[in-house]
Amino acid sequence: MNLRLYKKYVVTLAFAVGFMFMGYSQKKETPPAPQTKEDAPPIGLPLPIDDYIPYLFLSALCAGIYVYNKIDKKQITNS
Repeated sequence: MNLRLYKKYVVTLAFAVGFMFMGYSQKKETPPAPQTKEDAPPIGLPLPIDDYIPYLFLSALCAGIYVYNKIDKKQITNS
């Protein structure tokens, strides 16, 4: 068997067993008490990220263009 393939199988098996045991090993705790109206946050207020969504979009667009240009310059052309 190929050594790299064997390593992939072992790592996958280790992660699967780890996730299984992580799910079974949680302690049984009582659920938290329900919130009262005084504890609940007000409804309808914007989240802090709502004001910055256009900036987030523009920064992601700039990062995508930068990565695309960086990869495009690495490719060999036959001209």
